[in-house]
Amino acid sequence: MKFTVPSLIILVACSEGMTAQNLHLIPPEETDIPDVETEDSFIAPDTDVVDTQDTVDTQDTVDTSDTADTQDTQDTGDTGDVIVDPTGLVGGIAQISYLWVPCPDCFVGQQSDEIAYAGAMFHEPVNQSWLDWLPYNSCISFTDEAPPPVSGYNLGSNIYMSPSGQSSFSIPKVIENGITRYRKDNLNTSVLYDNMNYNISVPSNNMWDAFEIQNALHAPTFFTHFQPSQMLATDLYNAYSSVLRRSLTNTITWQPVGGDLFVVIVEVYSWDGSTYLGAVACAENDDGSLTIPADSFSQYPTDSLAAVYAYKMERTETIITKNGSTLEGVVNYGILGTAHLW
Repeated sequence: MKFTVPSLIILVACSEGMTAQNLHLIPPEETDIPDVETEDSFIAPDTDVVDTQDTVDTQDTVDTSDTADTQDTQDTGDTGDVIVDPTGLVGGIAQISYLWVPCPDCFVGQQSDEIAYAGAMFHEPVNQSWLDWLPYNSCISFTDEAPPPVSGYNLGSNIYMSPSGQSSFSIPKVIENGITRYRKDNLNTSVLYDNMNYNISVPSNNMWDAFEIQNALHAPTFFTHFQPSQMLATDLYNAYSSVLRRSLTNTITWQPVGGDLFVVIVEVYSWDGSTYLGAVACAENDDGSLTIPADSFSQYPTDSLAAVYAYKMERTETIITKNGSTLEGVVNYGILGTAHLW
């Protein structure tokens, strides 16, 4: 049986949360499923390999050649505008998300072993962070993020992102339920790099003249090792073999370390994968080990199935020079694994 694939990634403005949809899991079956070929993909289906290609998608070109390497800094960019003093308010969110799905057949409707997208939203400045939901150095029963109550600015038909020193790619405008944002699904993974800064360029529009935000995003380095490795089973026969203990601690370890945050969200489903029961979310420093406290899953039945989202997350803050508000940036490189409760 299958889950319905979520895109458990962080939010890109508005109603998409860490989990973009409720999923339906597919329980293990006595069936051999061929591995997915990933010759040209960002992450090979081998937990000890990270393929960071040296090519970039050049479908839309806006040259942003600044190479300053700054992370988590108040970088105002180099746009020639009169700099507005920072207000301390949040005026936007930008995000790149990559998710490797070792067992796409475990999730209803999932055709690929990779999910990648990029997006951004600029909006009226508010006194609320897009990341307020993160349980820093702790675990919580997770419901959903509560994004700021904003509708988004219309800044034209496209904005652009670019890895530092590389050609840019366009992100089209999307309007849903009265909310304006910019989002590119099925992002070409050739534009994804380890430990890379990304710039954002906004063409002249009815609201603002053209501007650029340098180092608006910073990418982490993807996993080279991950344990328990059973969570990364690639077929239905071996899926859900990893055990999450209902009354004892559960520890996840990974490499490399030294980035910003490691975030794990475990979504729990009924034994047949048809009913969503709840979720547990944890966030720790990217130091190689996270322990989920004992009894975190005690309220769920034995043999419940679990979708395990594990992310290396890098956060940044830069200044939108047009109004002095803060653009929050998030890059997530993650894995969607499977497990069962016992």
